[in-house]
Amino acid sequence: MKKPFIRTLFVYIPLIAGFFLFANSSTSSGPVPPRTSDCTTSTDFRLIQTRFRADYWMAFRNENAEELQSALKRADLEGGFPDWMKEYGRRLLDSCGRNGILFTGTTFDTIGAWYCQSVQKFRKDVIVLPMGMLDRVWFVDAMDHWTGFLGSRDRRCGDSPDMELPDREDSYAKSNINAFLMILRRRNADRQVYLSMDLNPGFLKAVQDRLSLSGCAFRLSPAPIQTGSDRIDLTSTNRLFSDVSEFEAIRKQNRPAIPEVDSVRSHYRFAAVQLRNTFRSGENDSKMDRLSEWIRDAFTNDMIPAPEDVESAGIRASSEPKGN
Repeated sequence: MKKPFIRTLFVYIPLIAGFFLFANSSTSSGPVPPRTSDCTTSTDFRLIQTRFRADYWMAFRNENAEELQSALKRADLEGGFPDWMKEYGRRLLDSCGRNGILFTGTTFDTIGAWYCQSVQKFRKDVIVLPMGMLDRVWFVDAMDHWTGFLGSRDRRCGDSPDMELPDREDSYAKSNINAFLMILRRRNADRQVYLSMDLNPGFLKAVQDRLSLSGCAFRLSPAPIQTGSDRIDLTSTNRLFSDVSEFEAIRKQNRPAIPEVDSVRSHYRFAAVQLRNTFRSGENDSKMDRLSEWIRDAFTNDMIPAPEDVESAGIRASSEPKGN
């Protein structure tokens, strides 16, 4: 009885093994190519960025620019940098003046800008500082060692250390706010300060009397701004909207909506409406009409209201810095 059973096993085991080998080879003819930056859901790029986050911070700890670039490229190959994020990163950096310091508030505005600087070599003169990392002394020290954006400890740049910033329960921890004020006081005087629209709304509201629109970011003034004409930098904001093709990636993002994409769209829309309102107050009808046409052409879809509807949605100059 045992010999026929053993002979049966010797016959069927190779057949079963051969079947599984054939099935596997027919469904996978080679190595799976890396994914490109075409994430269609919020979860895709968030998970990838979470997985690579430790690599980014280790590169900063090691003060190794090549290590950071390599980590960013690997994340990009897996789909961690959708085109709209790269596009937004470039617009943010280009909203800053030369040698500016840009404080960011989220992963997508921070990492997007870093990617453009490290991989695309775009606007490397701007210092990008995520507000949530300011309480890490090693991070600020590493950025200062790389770029030299801080002066001596007794340096003063004219920024008031007693800004009425929000309590830690309303936005950031007290240590982050203290580090922010320290950077304002110690930065090199030629470095203007810019704030991403993705910073905490309570924080932006607390400093709104010092903010002027600069492209799709805000420039922070050392003192409160007295006149409405100083609430917008026409040069940088005009440059933001000089070419419709620059927004091709964000326009291609349709429903189902990605929250970060909706946020970026609202920032662009806010800047466009403020620029249009400025031209309206200056009675430059032809420029206003061209800008209104541009808004319709660039952003009119199910998610973005037409310009006349935007104002009724509550987007007002200087009263709501976030624009959401």
